Amino acid sequence: MGKFRQHGLSPPVSADQLNATAGKEPPTLAEKAVVNAYVATMVPDSFHHFSSLPFELRRMIYVYASTPRFVHVQEHTEDKDEFVERFRTTLVPIKLHPSLVHFARHGSRNMSWAYALSTEWWKWHDGRYQTTLERYGFGTTNRQNHQPWETTEDMPDVSYRFLSENPDVAWELLRTSSFYSTAPIPALLHVTRESRQVLIEIGYELAFRTRSCGPQTWFNFKTDVLYVEMIPDRDDRPFHELLSGNDRWDVGQFEPRDLRRVKRLALDSSANFAHFGNHGIVHAITNILELMGSVEELFLEEPTIRFGGSELSRYVQTENNARSLWLYHPVQEVDVLSDFLEDFTVLKSTGYHHEKLRAYKDANMGNGRDYFVDTAREIEQALRSRRNMLVRGSSLAPWKIPQASVWHRYQFKKEEQARRKAQEEAKRSIDVPRRPLFEERDTENAPPSPFSIAFQDDIEALDDYMGRYDYHNYPDDSYYRDRDWVLSATISPPEI
Repeated sequence: MGKFRQHGLSPPVSADQLNATAGKEPPTLAEKAVVNAYVATMVPDSFHHFSSLPFELRRMIYVYASTPRFVHVQEHTEDKDEFVERFRTTLVPIKLHPSLVHFARHGSRNMSWAYALSTEWWKWHDGRYQTTLERYGFGTTNRQNHQPWETTEDMPDVSYRFLSENPDVAWELLRTSSFYSTAPIPALLHVTRESRQVLIEIGYELAFRTRSCGPQTWFNFKTDVLYVEMIPDRDDRPFHELLSGNDRWDVGQFEPRDLRRVKRLALDSSANFAHFGNHGIVHAITNILELMGSVEELFLEEPTIRFGGSELSRYVQTENNARSLWLYHPVQEVDVLSDFLEDFTVLKSTGYHHEKLRAYKDANMGNGRDYFVDTAREIEQALRSRRNMLVRGSSLAPWKIPQASVWHRYQFKKEEQARRKAQEEAKRSIDVPRRPLFEERDTENAPPSPFSIAFQDDIEALDDYMGRYDYHNYPDDSYYRDRDWVLSATISPPEI
């Protein structure tokens, strides 16, 4: 009790006192606050006998304290302009890395690969644009170039002279690069030698080497998720599809042995699959899964919430939290309301103007809670069908089809606060009584409530702000279609 009085608080009531007051009024908020403050003083904020615990118990604590992470691996490369200039002005020693055979074998079906390395096409190109000795009957005695694979019809020869004269292709095959990540390193790797050894034993290691640099990123292939961003500079890279076989995610600089070990994969903006029935993304994801071969979990990201003007998206755009731990949160139906007034559809996986979600709710008696789960199952089936079609009648070995889920990327604290605020706003919007969309307003006899300015909800206030437009005059306007969706459809309450 002395410690309790030391903080200027009254001692808590005893059990006898509580029994004596049975039947009386429940304790007030002030009384509850006093008891909670006392309990808080009794909870220790440090533990000084950790080293005295048995090793088995310490090991369990190390393991449970090391949570799975989303690890965004990014590439740092040499300057492309300097690379191109070096190829144009100096005699560059060219040596193709043996790991390229993995991408050559998988890229043989890729049109970009066939286009970039087509001998016949480049013979025509050289004959039209290049003046060579061979065109005038002079021979050269070049020594045989080493190829990292056996030349076949599917895996063509790569001429070193061709690479030296075509730096855009050479950039994809020969550039110097390294991988890095801003994901927080598990703290226990740097606490004690014992904790570091335990984490290494359970799978943490330096991973993701390139053809020119060793591994520099701590990663656990058993638990961590590899996050691959979309190619940021596609316009400056005409052959960006050459190794990865798709125009969205570049994994061509990874070592094949690292790719084959990845079990959990997240692809930037990959939930765009359902938007306009985008089958191109299915083909792109299929090529990635084929190159990796062992992916068991696929996280399809809904990216648009990061770019809008909502309270949540402003937090997610904050660069100060670049090193914060990313959190997984499945997409919910309430996210349709997060920023529906933008010029684009917020959730791409709900289809154009959320028409897929509306059709799903119509077919399920208004229940849309399982929409995103069922959407992920549809994507799995599309990936399975694509794989079976490619494997059928070929020498390709079938690869795993991972379990898919649609998710939002979150960082800690601020994003969670923003989501709670968005949920509160959504619930308030759902609970407010709605008028029929085309109801004529009786402005003269309207009661002061709930139709006064003080009681307007967001949609009504926006309607006044935008002016009294006739809805029927703008049947295709995105604003009115989004407003129609929010006013006429029932949004399932958020799952808290």
